[in-house]
Amino acid sequence: MNFWQSLPYVVGGSLIWEFLGETKPASSIDFYTTTLGWLYLGEVIYRLTDYAWNYPANNQYPIIGKVTGSLINPVAGINRFIFGKKIPFTKSSLTPVSFQFYIGSNHPLTK
Repeated sequence: MNFWQSLPYVVGGSLIWEFLGETKPASSIDFYTTTLGWLYLGEVIYRLTDYAWNYPANNQYPIIGKVTGSLINPVAGINRFIFGKKIPFTKSSLTPVSFQFYIGSNHPLTK
């Protein structure tokens, strides 16, 4: 499935959680936060797993890519191990991933 085809599943899962999983009444802000947060987080996890498993530079040591992808996305790792289901290599698998980490203060300097 692509990004838009998976949207109804995320919305459905969020509705199930809001109405059946919580003990308090459902609120609209929780629904939006859960839906949009998991929609974007799921896409990021999928792309990182795809990168770990399929990026050609990772083929020098394929076990590292397989383990890393399985740690990022354990359900996909289990499906790959038990059922042989892999994330197929596509054009987006070639998208490089870069990380930036910042440490600092978020306080403006005032006089």
